[in-house]
Amino acid sequence: GRGKVHVHRRSSPGAVKDLDDSFDIVRMHNGEEVEVVEGMAAGAYAVSQLTGVPVVPLACPHCSEVHIDELMFATNQHVKHLCNACGRNFRDKQPSISNPLGDAQARLGLAPAVGEKQVDRPLKLVSDDYSGIAMWPSNPAIISTMTRPEDRGVHVHAWSNDGELVIDETHSPVTLDGEELDESALRLLAVQRELADGAPIVRLPCEECDHPILSPTTGWMQPSTTHTCDACGAENRTRRKTFLNPLARQAA
Repeated sequence: GRGKVHVHRRSSPGAVKDLDDSFDIVRMHNGEEVEVVEGMAAGAYAVSQLTGVPVVPLACPHCSEVHIDELMFATNQHVKHLCNACGRNFRDKQPSISNPLGDAQARLGLAPAVGEKQVDRPLKLVSDDYSGIAMWPSNPAIISTMTRPEDRGVHVHAWSNDGELVIDETHSPVTLDGEELDESALRLLAVQRELADGAPIVRLPCEECDHPILSPTTGWMQPSTTHTCDACGAENRTRRKTFLNPLARQAA
């Protein structure tokens, strides 16, 4: 399958991308400094970024390897960490999420990234107009040398009935078949898909108020059989451990 490290490259600001692809491992060079970005760390980094929690690189005091907090451990800051390399526990001084890419920009000797800016680029989509539509929430790059803010919104690919990619851009707001997409739910859906490990992700209306339930967006994110409605507070149950998301049937 496709790698987890996605790269955009332009020869100069404003130029068309000459590289837009995903890889298992990427080596970024800046003079004599080299940063290796590999899929496991990049995937965990994206989960933390999409859930809005910062990461720091923590070296295990027993074996000196830099620790990666994966899956649900990438969603909630914690004091006790289990080293991926030697299997021993260690503690940080305060709750944290460890990822070796946490200071990659600085280690390469690059100026801090400019950051993100929410785009004002509306898009209205009708499913029947395209042979396929795929959408992802944007998230900040691990390493960026851009001189302008990165676009924040919904990245959309849409293919014509002839199979040609006719939309490849970040938009906001995005309307699909007359319904505006909830970008926070889309960001959570991306995290849920990374963490599900076979658990279903479904759209489930609350039994009390019929509001589509959204699983919690903070704390330890994991599938559950109990679901508190985020609108009326009623408790709902599923037979299997499940993630709930109003967009479960809409976004690719």
